[in-house]
Amino acid sequence: MLLRQEQIQRIRAAVAALPARQREALRLHKFEDLDYAGIARRMGCTVPAVKSLLFRTYLTLQSRLSEDPQCDWERSS
Repeated sequence: MLLRQEQIQRIRAAVAALPARQREALRLHKFEDLDYAGIARRMGCTVPAVKSLLFRTYLTLQSRLSEDPQCDWERSS
């Protein structure tokens, strides 16, 4: 249980360290369950821009979390 809490804290820290636009796109995608078009409307950009932004967001998170030896990204996803 403690390991799970530590993983959650590391994920939260990695998300908090994202640039503001990446955090916003992630929030809209995962927590408001908006599709790419909905995110594009809310953020004032195009659908391809949203796809690119989310792709970079997930790459950044995966990179940051995989660098952390105590956060096994592969098993926790």
